[in-house]
Amino acid sequence: ALAFRENGGLILATKNGFAFWDFTKQSLQFIVDPEADKPQSRFNDGAVDRNGRFWAGTMGDDENNALYRLDPDGSLHTMEKNVIIANGIGWSPDNKTMYFTDSPRNTIYAYDYDAATG
Repeated sequence: ALAFRENGGLILATKNGFAFWDFTKQSLQFIVDPEADKPQSRFNDGAVDRNGRFWAGTMGDDENNALYRLDPDGSLHTMEKNVIIANGIGWSPDNKTMYFTDSPRNTIYAYDYDAATG
């Protein structure tokens, strides 16, 4: 998963965690790997909310994966646990509902969403 950064470059969710890509320097700077202790897991899908928070979820060999939120200040939050394959992160047009899919469960989850707090 990736998204463009406001000040240039990209933010990425990779096999080795969250990272910044700098086009000018052609360099990758790793920020944090919330699942460093899970070599079978990797990030699968991600999206950015209206306030610049990068939401990304993992997938792996079991149900021990998660949905994370990386805030612009660099703080990391685990938003959902016991995920198999994170997919389909998005928001309603009025920004009051967040959607998230755990693909093998064939379910779309809808959460009340407060844009100010995430």
